[in-house]
Amino acid sequence: MQLVTLSNRPAVVAETVDHLRHFLPWIDSVVVVAPRATHDPMAAAFASSDVALLADEDLAAGAGVDLGSLDHMERNFTLRGALARQPPVDDVFLMADDDHRPLKSVDESFFRDGDRHRSY
Repeated sequence: MQLVTLSNRPAVVAETVDHLRHFLPWIDSVVVVAPRATHDPMAAAFASSDVALLADEDLAAGAGVDLGSLDHMERNFTLRGALARQPPVDDVFLMADDDHRPLKSVDESFFRDGDRHRSY
């Protein structure tokens, strides 16, 4: 299962990914959507992992939207809506904020039971 998150905070999202790897070991890939200006620090934070980066600007351009004209909620809604049509995003993925960290182990069955998905 893949996890996708929006972030512009390399240190925060890197620490969150560490929590995810520990408590949700069934997460097999992570995609971080971040402003292009943060890609160098993001890449440095994930140099030794399999985290993929997507640029906010590329998602917005694909949706025909100028991010500069949107407030925070509209921006995040637009970016999340554009994810489904972008590689490397899988057909099925979990979406979480960059500071949503599990505090204990969570089994994949909490989100998916065979072919049945649970939207939480």
